[in-house]
Amino acid sequence: MLGQGNVDPMILFGNEDAIRAAVEQNLTDAGDHHHILNVGHGVIQGTPEDSVKLFCQLARESSGNRKAEKSSLQSVSLGGELLQV
Repeated sequence: MLGQGNVDPMILFGNEDAIRAAVEQNLTDAGDHHHILNVGHGVIQGTPEDSVKLFCQLARESSGNRKAEKSSLQSVSLGGELLQV
């Protein structure tokens, strides 16, 4: 079974602790199943770039290899602009 998303995009307007807690909860809820960590309905325009970067960092760290530098994710669309992460 493959799951995706389920992190409220409004979390990215919160502080670092709130973002970390939401990601950890989402991963815990996913269990041992394959899972694509993602925000539901995409990143909302006006979301702080540092929050998106943190979310991407946490996503990389959650992968099996725990090596952020091996991730293929290099940019994300943020309000129509590409953000390098």
